[in-house]
Amino acid sequence: MAYEFYFQHAATFTVEVIQIKRQWTKDRKGFENSKRVPLGTVTLTDVELAGLDRLFKFYRSKMDRMTTNTDRITAVLKSGGTVKATESFIDSTAATYDMKDLTLLSSIPARLKVPAE
Repeated sequence: MAYEFYFQHAATFTVEVIQIKRQWTKDRKGFENSKRVPLGTVTLTDVELAGLDRLFKFYRSKMDRMTTNTDRITAVLKSGGTVKATESFIDSTAATYDMKDLTLLSSIPARLKVPAE
């Protein structure tokens, strides 16, 4: 499952969540995005924001452990529609699931009611 997250800081810190549906294509022998489904918006607490900070601190650190599960994360900072910064991370450690006090990206859409397929 793939998601896009649009973080916005105004009076509160919110995240708009969009689910990216993927479909296997025989001719390309791989997955491609087939549909974008807006799931809704989540308001983050100060504790969750601190957990996201710790998560991205981990992503920026050296990761030695490898598993077959790989998460690919790209963070883009935009202001007024202009890209100000981009960071990409590849996490093949599966370590975040064992770490305390992190806000995992997967926990954000879990707070929303996902429409039935």
